[in-house]
Amino acid sequence: MIIQTIIFILFITTANQKDNHVSTNFYSPQPACQPVDFMQLQNKVLQENFFNQLDSILHVQYPKNDKEAGISVDLNQILLSQFLKDIDPSTFSKTGRFEKEYHFNIAPAAYSDPETCKDKISIEFYPERCMYRMVIRNSFLVEPNWCTEHQVIYSFTIENDKIEGFERNEAG
Repeated sequence: MIIQTIIFILFITTANQKDNHVSTNFYSPQPACQPVDFMQLQNKVLQENFFNQLDSILHVQYPKNDKEAGISVDLNQILLSQFLKDIDPSTFSKTGRFEKEYHFNIAPAAYSDPETCKDKISIEFYPERCMYRMVIRNSFLVEPNWCTEHQVIYSFTIENDKIEGFERNEAG
C-alpha cells in the first residue's frame, strides 16, 4: 500500500512538473448525470417504474381514491410518449430546459377545453442534484369566458435505470 501511494505521488509530481500546473480535470469528477438522461424514459421498463411510483403516491395523496373529483390532470403514458418525441435533445442538453404547448382536450368534468386554452408540458434539469422537475399544465375554460390552469409538478432523479426520489405536487 505504501509503495502504491509513493508511486501515485511521483506520478502526480511528474505530471505537474511537465505541465507546470495541475489539471483541473484530474481533481474534478465528471458529472454523473446529464439533462438528456431524461430521454431514458423512452425505455418502457423505466416508464413503468415512473407510473408505478405515480400510482403509489396518488394512493397516499388521495386515500379515498377520489382524485377524479379534483381538477388536476396527471401525466399519462400517451402524453409522456408524445413529449419525449417532441424534445429537441440538443437544445435540452445545452439549456437544461424544454417545454412544448399542446391541446390535451381533457377538461375536468363540467368544464370545456377549447383550443384557445393551451396546455403545456415542461422539463427542467437541476445538475447540482441530478434532478428533473416536470410540470404538466392543463388549461380549460371557466365561465364566463376565460382559461384557468392547473399544474401537476413531478420531481425525481434517474439512477441506475430507476426513478428515485419521486415527488408529486399540485397547484392551481
